[in-house]
Amino acid sequence: MDAGPRCDRSDTVSPPSARLPNCPLAKYDCETERQTLFDRGLTASRHATRQRGAAAGENAARWHSRRRLGERGAQYHVLRQNARAGLSRRPDGHLRARFAAGRIQDLPALAEQLVTTKPDVIFAPVTPAALAARKATPTIPIVFAVSADPVGAGLVASLRQPGGNVTGLMSMNTELAPKRLELLKEVAPRISRVALFLNPDNVPDRQQLNALNRVATELRVVIVPIAIRGPDDFTQAFTNAHTQRADTVMIIPNPLNIQFRTRIVEFAAQSALPTMDAEDRGAREGALMSYGPSWADNFRQAAQLVDRILKGARPRDLPVEQPTKFELVINMKTAKTIRLPIPPVLRLRADQLIDP
Repeated sequence: MDAGPRCDRSDTVSPPSARLPNCPLAKYDCETERQTLFDRGLTASRHATRQRGAAAGENAARWHSRRRLGERGAQYHVLRQNARAGLSRRPDGHLRARFAAGRIQDLPALAEQLVTTKPDVIFAPVTPAALAARKATPTIPIVFAVSADPVGAGLVASLRQPGGNVTGLMSMNTELAPKRLELLKEVAPRISRVALFLNPDNVPDRQQLNALNRVATELRVVIVPIAIRGPDDFTQAFTNAHTQRADTVMIIPNPLNIQFRTRIVEFAAQSALPTMDAEDRGAREGALMSYGPSWADNFRQAAQLVDRILKGARPRDLPVEQPTKFELVINMKTAKTIRLPIPPVLRLRADQLIDP
């Protein structure tokens, strides 16, 4: 364990011009401290506010299982910017970070650690982190930012009335998975065997696999699940994809796939396989296409939920929200590289074309 030193003012406070507009956390003014456990993975941050009282023990925690602190990524950038803008000059507040390196099996222990700090609210952006936090505490409020099916995963009783200590935003990845497959079939009508890189231990991955299997026959494709439970599994996964004659790739947006997306994209490019991602960053990094909600917008909406909870709202009374923005991104450079023409009608429908 490597605990970082207390941050100075320059490390924690963004200049006014750099702060996000209308950021609800900006009204809280906290001094920030970071502590990092592991390298690449689960992060927790914690701050005290005076909004709900003067007690030194009133803290708000933010927790995410994404990437190394400081690594780029639109949704991560928004999260960190919100923290800097909102937690900047309180003498009784601090920000902590922990990492799980994409290992969802480590999340329960880290959740227990966070609960012992007695935070006011835990921010657990993705489903595995939120499930671990929910198991660790039935009382501390928990906010998630990206969950494919929070009801099916057992996070909430219903979308309109969560009914417990958890609320947040849907990613709608389960509903969107068939649409992504349809888009792949539209651009590459001859594909028949779709390699799906997923972690079978991850609830959202299983939900999306089931959704794809339900439409596979209609679209005349076979879904080929390729299990990846850890960083060392990718080399064998690529071999398995070749062995099972996969002719296209779909990337499930789980922590491991996001962390090692570049490896998947490189494999697909070397094999001349069209690739569909759920996040626009995937297309920018070389995947053929991406279709899904703006994760940056989801994180902004999640910040608003955190703000409402800090003001006294209860998660059980805050309906689970849905994304407000969806984007289709096509990487024309990748299309040219793998010699795959993009139909003109699809180019017109795209929100963004990445040109060669």
